[in-house]
Amino acid sequence: MSDIELRRQCLEITGDRLSVNLVAVLRTVSAPRGQLYEVVRYLQDRRGGLRALADSIEFLAPEARSTEAFRQLVFEVPAQPVLTTEELAEIRGLLTGLAGLPGLPVAELHRAARGVYERLPPGPPDVLRAFEHLLEANARSDGLLPCMVYVDHVAAFAPAGPAGLLRDWNAAVATALGLLPAWEELRRTLAPVPASAGEPTAYLAIQVEWFDVETDEYVLSSWTKEDASSSAVPGFAHYRCTGEELESAVAEVIAAGEDTLASLDIQVQVEFLLGRELIWLPVDEWATHRESGLPRPIVQHYPVVLRCLERQRDRTLQRVWNRRWRTMSENPGDCGWQLCGGPEGIGAAGLQDILNKDTDTRVVAVALADAPRRPRTAAPHAYDVALREGIPAMLWHNDGAGGDAVHALAEHLFDGGVIAGLPARVHEWRGTQIRGGVILLHDDPGNIYTQPTRRQSPRVMGRTER
Repeated sequence: MSDIELRRQCLEITGDRLSVNLVAVLRTVSAPRGQLYEVVRYLQDRRGGLRALADSIEFLAPEARSTEAFRQLVFEVPAQPVLTTEELAEIRGLLTGLAGLPGLPVAELHRAARGVYERLPPGPPDVLRAFEHLLEANARSDGLLPCMVYVDHVAAFAPAGPAGLLRDWNAAVATALGLLPAWEELRRTLAPVPASAGEPTAYLAIQVEWFDVETDEYVLSSWTKEDASSSAVPGFAHYRCTGEELESAVAEVIAAGEDTLASLDIQVQVEFLLGRELIWLPVDEWATHRESGLPRPIVQHYPVVLRCLERQRDRTLQRVWNRRWRTMSENPGDCGWQLCGGPEGIGAAGLQDILNKDTDTRVVAVALADAPRRPRTAAPHAYDVALREGIPAMLWHNDGAGGDAVHALAEHLFDGGVIAGLPARVHEWRGTQIRGGVILLHDDPGNIYTQPTRRQSPRVMGRTER
């Protein structure tokens, strides 16, 4: 569908079938191939999403060869073989015996096994309920059932006796279905699911960029993640708004993200991906449901952090960033922080000098007594130094008058070697405050939403045709 209007109609029809405003979620762009990728990625996690899209395409272009090809991809998937009553009774008994097993990350195991099948509905993390949910999923391309993959993941966490019985059940089912070679290959290549570390967290990332500085227009994109290591699911794409509309546009993005993550019974962390030119945005003042007269402040309802957009996109900033994050994660007791600005803090040059000498990457956080503002001069701010040198955690007060408060809060948060848990701790602290203003940048290099831009060699860039 190369016609923009026709693609818009397709989004409207598909959205009506699914009761979602796809036109708002996926803004029409000029490149049809790129938009198709965005649409498919968004719809594959919605129940019946791709089928609704296939029906809409057939309605608008019934005679096109690509229509039939798309329908075949969507509808002609391998059918789910039926497990026997005896097989089901055996596996249900085995899984019931594992109920309440300490450290069993049921949600993570279900997610690793389900592929593109829908998320686990809300509810307690029950090992048998997750298996029953996967019984409805179609077979994978190799013929194996997602529920079989799930059983193998569960076996990795079970004691030796039950683990052997679970794998024996899988082998027997695979043999009965003629899939023993595929199952043996799965056993050789299946990546283990890491055990849960603390409370699980899902993520809603909102990227805000300038569209036109002179007209005060912005463009928003968004993604959701079930955890930091899972794939980012696109939400809004290049959603354009004015400065006056920015807060309400963010509220729309959050509502769409909540819809996508509705099946998860876990905390959602909101992450604003901002470049240096927009790091001053008052995200701490934004709220949802403003029109109701009873606004819900975002920072009160969610753990909210800023993310550095430059680090996501520029590979030259990532090595030292990764090193400091690893130090913070593996040796938190050895980590340190610096106060910058104000009468007691160091300046940008002083911070640069300290970080130049910090060859062990022990400095992992800074508290900024002077909040970073719009860059108006060539004079560097301590934020700019910390950004370039890979500091993963930064704290400041957005009203510019909270130097003492930032210093005191930084001593409370940064001392004691628990810097990695900052988002939850700052969220808890915000709940005790009458007024806001505190901003936390918490930048996890393992949680990426945008693809970095690779730099070309100057020799390649300057090459001319002969």
